[in-house]
Amino acid sequence: MSKETRKTYYSDPIRHARMLRTAKIVGVTPRQVRRVCDGENQNDLVIYTIIRIAEAEEMLDNLLIKEVKKLVP
Repeated sequence: MSKETRKTYYSDPIRHARMLRTAKIVGVTPRQVRRVCDGENQNDLVIYTIIRIAEAEEMLDNLLIKEVKKLVP
């Protein structure tokens, strides 16, 4: 009797939202963005947009943390 292992897939909602936002900005389908992220296709504009969105989100998180630290002694 063979033992079957099930692979669990984890869906990252932040990554998904970032891909949808990138697709909307660049004007391509979310599948094309996924292909670029997986390395199947090459599109410099998509890569640049994903990086810029990630940097902007990180900057907003840092600002939020600073403001919360000001409020909570």
